[in-house]
Amino acid sequence: MSLPEGPLPPPPGNDDNEANVAGRHVAPPAAGFGQLWRKELSLTIANGPGAVDLMSYWKQHLHQIWPQTGDLYLPHRGISEGDLLGIDLGVGPVKLSTGVVVIESNDTAFTLLSPEGHMFAGWNRFSTSDIVEGTRAAVTIEMRASDPLYELGLSFGGHRAEERFWAEMLWNLAERFGQRPQVRLTRRRLDKNRQWKAAGNIWQNAFIRTMIRRTGRVLGVGKA
Repeated sequence: MSLPEGPLPPPPGNDDNEANVAGRHVAPPAAGFGQLWRKELSLTIANGPGAVDLMSYWKQHLHQIWPQTGDLYLPHRGISEGDLLGIDLGVGPVKLSTGVVVIESNDTAFTLLSPEGHMFAGWNRFSTSDIVEGTRAAVTIEMRASDPLYELGLSFGGHRAEERFWAEMLWNLAERFGQRPQVRLTRRRLDKNRQWKAAGNIWQNAFIRTMIRRTGRVLGVGKA
C-alpha cells in the first residue's frame, strides 16, 4: 500500500463532503491525537461463496451493505485502488460529512484511509478468507481519534457506536446469504498516550465545520 501524496480532490457527495475533504491530506494513525487502538470484527458465513467471490460481492454492493446510520457516495459501482469515497456519518442528531481514500484493493481485501478532519486518523481494512467453517469476513481497524473533541466522544460511547456500525455492515453482508452469525470483536490499545502535538487538529474538525455550514444555511447566511 502506498499513501496518496498531496491534497485530495473533492469526493462524490454534496457540498459538505467537498468542503471537508478537498484540499486536505490523508491522515494515517501517526497523525492523530488520541490513544492508538487496533480492533477487529469478524463473522463466518457457512456454505456461502468463497473468499474471492464474497469480496467481489462486497465491493459491488458496498453502497447497499453500508449501515443505515450513514450514507456512502461512490464514483462508480465497486471499489478500486485510488478511489475517493464520500461519507455522511450519523453523529447524534446531525450527520458528519467527510470521505475516505481507497489505498488498497485486491481479490480478498480493500482498505480505506481517513483524511484530515475525519473522526479518526487511521485505516479500515475489509477482508475475506477461506476457513474450515466457511468464509470469514472481517473489518480490521487501526486508528487514533483525530483531535481532543473526537477523543472525548470516544470516551463517552464512541467506541461502542463505531463497533456497532461495523458489526451492522458485517451482518448486512451475511444476511445477503440468509445468515446472521455472531460477530466476534477483539480490541487492543496499542498506545495509551495522547499526542498533544496533534491537538491543533481540532481546527480541521469536520463535525464542527459541518455544523457551522449547516447552521449558516438555516440562518440564511450562505456557506460557512
